Amino acid sequence: MAQSSCCARCIVALGALVALGILLMPLEHPEPPPSPPPSPFAQVATTQPLASAPPPPPPLPQPLASSARRLGSAPQVDLVFGVVAFPPADKAKAAASFRAPYLKGVRRWVRSVRQATAAAQTQLLLFTSEGAGALTADAAMARWLAEQRVAVEYGDFADAPSRVAHGAPEKFIWCVMRNRWFVIADYLERHAGRFRYVLMTDVRDVVLQADPFAAALAKHLVDGAQSTVVFSGEGAGRVKQLRDSKKGKPRTLDCAGPAPLRAPERQKLLATEPLNAGVTLGGAAAFRNFSRAMAAVIQRTTSAACVGIKDCTDQGLYNLLVYQYWDEYLPHARRVLLPTERALSYTLGHVTPCCRVAPDGTVLAKSGEAPPILHQFTKAEAGRKLLSDARFRKRYIGRGEPSDEKYKI
Repeated sequence: MAQSSCCARCIVALGALVALGILLMPLEHPEPPPSPPPSPFAQVATTQPLASAPPPPPPLPQPLASSARRLGSAPQVDLVFGVVAFPPADKAKAAASFRAPYLKGVRRWVRSVRQATAAAQTQLLLFTSEGAGALTADAAMARWLAEQRVAVEYGDFADAPSRVAHGAPEKFIWCVMRNRWFVIADYLERHAGRFRYVLMTDVRDVVLQADPFAAALAKHLVDGAQSTVVFSGEGAGRVKQLRDSKKGKPRTLDCAGPAPLRAPERQKLLATEPLNAGVTLGGAAAFRNFSRAMAAVIQRTTSAACVGIKDCTDQGLYNLLVYQYWDEYLPHARRVLLPTERALSYTLGHVTPCCRVAPDGTVLAKSGEAPPILHQFTKAEAGRKLLSDARFRKRYIGRGEPSDEKYKI
């Protein structure tokens, strides 16, 4: 009896040890960690995702320490870039007389960027086409760009099956305005972590009046997390809203994707101030994702029926992404929308009356402030006034460009 009692106690003790061992064993399938807190830049979605939409770009990397480590913790610099490319198969546009104003514009643009920004902190880059359509096909220009330490990146600006929603090769065209976003996105992806802030501008009709990065930082328009993109409005004169733009309305509202915009969405867009696609500034990570999102929207909306409506332009799709599809594609990015008179880029195409010029040739907004970027100074009333203003010409146009030169955009 005593022996049986002793065995029973041993069995109980052994069972307790086994149970304790099981409790202490690591689980083969641990519980997943708690979800991270939402991004401080996430916005509440206000639009319904469209049917058959491609997956949105990956969220912005936060923080970017991993990118910096890949480059050996090299100091980041700011990037200012533009696109000047000519169709290689178009003999008329290969002529020196056609290209001459663009080459002058490149020199003017480069000079203004160098004067306005810190050389050690700023990289200049020009995207151009390959072969005969390259900006550097002009030997003198190629030498001058090298002397000015302007990097040149070659890209393909022709339609391709991966860049359009239709499969009709006979409708493929060579289009810088649309296809530049694919080239830009690829470049920024290859150089992720190299840049701090990025500024994209048109070239021929843009000059810098001051350092745009310093201005954006001073006004708290950008943040250290590189999660912001800053957009400049161009509403002025007779075109204050999208509803006032004869070309802008169909380019923005029609052929907006696999499903048409609903009536409330159209009305909302009609009341927006048009944003100019020629100048955009942002943190490098946010700009990289924005360019990838632009490429995705272009691919999704460029159907065979829409090629004629959209034309070779990205203006409507640019506004469509910012105002309509932002939360779908860029939920973790912060967007800053600035009206014309307070924008980083002062777009003069519709501004009237135009323009106030300071004694040193700087162009002033109606507030009296000098915007860091000046755009479309060759267009409409601005072109008529500024190109005949001695102060402006002395500061920006320079020698070798006669006052009676015909500027055509």
